[in-house]
Amino acid sequence: MTGSELSAWITKAGETTDMPATLPQLTLAERMVEAGAPNADQLQEGMTWRAMTDWLNHAKKYTSYTPGKALPKGRDRDHLASETAKQLARRLSTSCGLQLPYDEYYANKGEVSDFILACRAELMRQGKPAFSPSDEEKNLPATEGQRFKLRTLGVELPEDATREQASDRIIQAQKEGGMTLGPPIQRENVQKARWWGLRTSSSTQKEDPQEPYTPWKSPQQH
Repeated sequence: MTGSELSAWITKAGETTDMPATLPQLTLAERMVEAGAPNADQLQEGMTWRAMTDWLNHAKKYTSYTPGKALPKGRDRDHLASETAKQLARRLSTSCGLQLPYDEYYANKGEVSDFILACRAELMRQGKPAFSPSDEEKNLPATEGQRFKLRTLGVELPEDATREQASDRIIQAQKEGGMTLGPPIQRENVQKARWWGLRTSSSTQKEDPQEPYTPWKSPQQH
């Protein structure tokens, strides 16, 4: 059975049975709560695959979480980072106060990507938006990415909207949907749900349920 066939089978099984939430779902839920996901208090022991799927779909709309598939992997992490990525890292560094942990000239995609995630996590911890245009960009036309994000939130931007206006509207819509800025206060709910999933998951899972959960840390927190 291929990976895509297995994924399709799990989806079908989850729709027709009361199978428990999967380990990937529980892990993703942790990341979503760290990114300010709404309704974290709805996470509880005994959640089914379907209930967790519904929760995740709602959370994805109202957070600025970066999915793993959008991050560099494997050998691609060793390639030199683009100037665009390095500029974003510099801007986020200034906003959140974290220092660049690498030599910019030689920085690779993995280092810059990890640092961008660290900065966004720090901005969330400080109660600041994780995405905002620079002074040079704020009066430029809103990007297609911003417009797409707002459409998923049920908002249509005027044709002449700027990036700053789009950014402000995204933040407003996310807050209206329950997104929280600042330290996640409901992580214990994720913990309970995650350990329940580990206890009832297949013995082939590689994670050890006795191992304490350690949240991902930025380079300066190691």
